Amino acid sequence: MNSSTIALSLFLFAAPALLQAQETKPATQPSSRPSVSLARTDGYPLGTCVVSGKPLGEKQKLVEVKGHSIKVCCGTCAKKVKADPDPYIKKLEAAIIAQQGADYPLDKCLISGKKLGPLGKGKNIVVDGQLVRLCCGGCIKKATTTLKDYVLGEISKAAYAKQIAGHEHGKGLICPVSGKPADRKGTAQMIMHGNKLYAVCCKSCLKKFKADPHKYIAKMGVAKKASDEKGQDGDHEDHGEHEDHGEHKK
Repeated sequence: MNSSTIALSLFLFAAPALLQAQETKPATQPSSRPSVSLARTDGYPLGTCVVSGKPLGEKQKLVEVKGHSIKVCCGTCAKKVKADPDPYIKKLEAAIIAQQGADYPLDKCLISGKKLGPLGKGKNIVVDGQLVRLCCGGCIKKATTTLKDYVLGEISKAAYAKQIAGHEHGKGLICPVSGKPADRKGTAQMIMHGNKLYAVCCKSCLKKFKADPHKYIAKMGVAKKASDEKGQDGDHEDHGEHEDHGEHKK
């Protein structure tokens, strides 16, 4: 048996095993989450019932309809959503688009790679509570099926990267629960609500924020408004003292 015959025999013997190894080798999947350890709320955009407009409260109900999770304040409102879900789904999606649109972290369609226009252009869809901006309706199928995990993961990573710059370990951020510096204990607990990044100062605050993010986000907004108004009042008082001083000189 010559060397060519031996080589052919070895190839024929090894070929089935090589083919089987290729068939069973797992395909490389796109990353679906940021590389950092990051807590998340359920991303629900409303602190009020889509039916009554009242605060959700402790007796809130979760209604699953047509692939959407809708929170309502009571059993009566839950029945209304189940009976006619479409108007409430539209209301929920509109709230998600409004909440996440201003801080959307990408400027290109993740399916086609084309440049995205203003928020009102292209296709704005909601996937698992997350706003996904696409260039056209032709990209919707892939974004909601085969590439869904990839799309959601890329949005999450981009949102994190865009907001964490300059705030490593919570530096310069305020805990929405305690109102104290988020890094006061060394390293803050980072948490994402929708595509907005927050930092809390401890595990206790993290638990409270996850349970009711809207309560603490609203609290931050009120504090900021009060601070802004105080600053404006201070500027006005300083200006008045300056004028009095001028009149005194005259």
